[in-house]
Amino acid sequence: MDIKPYEYKQESANRILEEVGWKMGNDGVREKDGKKLVLEILYNSDSVTEKNIAELIQADYKKIGVQINITGQEEQSYRDNMKSGNFDIVFNINWGMPYDPQSTLSGMTAPVYGDYAAQQGLDNKAEIDDAIGKILVSTDEAKRQELYDFVLTALHEDAVYIPLTYECNKAIYTNKLKGVNFTQTQYEVPFYNMYFE
Repeated sequence: MDIKPYEYKQESANRILEEVGWKMGNDGVREKDGKKLVLEILYNSDSVTEKNIAELIQADYKKIGVQINITGQEEQSYRDNMKSGNFDIVFNINWGMPYDPQSTLSGMTAPVYGDYAAQQGLDNKAEIDDAIGKILVSTDEAKRQELYDFVLTALHEDAVYIPLTYECNKAIYTNKLKGVNFTQTQYEVPFYNMYFE
């Protein structure tokens, strides 16, 4: 699978917006047919990281004439709005190994997270869901890889998800403690490997 990341190209973004009729307004916000280009980022107000990233996105979009409004909500309201599709831009996380990619993909086929709502406008949504269903039951590794390639490439080409960052586990411990390491999952701490000399 040869997927190239999207590059930051401010000139291209400006050109594309101009080509589709979004003209820069006097206030620095683009307009089309009397409507301003305003989007909302929804984030979990319990997450300082999401707020900081939202502010960075807001500053970048302002450079191309897109007004981003930032709305933080407590977790239950945030999740309810995500599931209902009441957002323009929303944060999405995955769990990493050993849960993914199957855990994230399975959440795309039903309205349990924002994924389902975010994909509703895709022409190939039914094909994506069908491929995910086959991934989850197939035992043929070559077929599963072919299906993964299709799903991940389709979502990438439609720019449904734009990877921004990843989290790293950190550990603070005394140098007297030996055997400190991480496992494949961030949720398991291998205390059984640790010992004091």
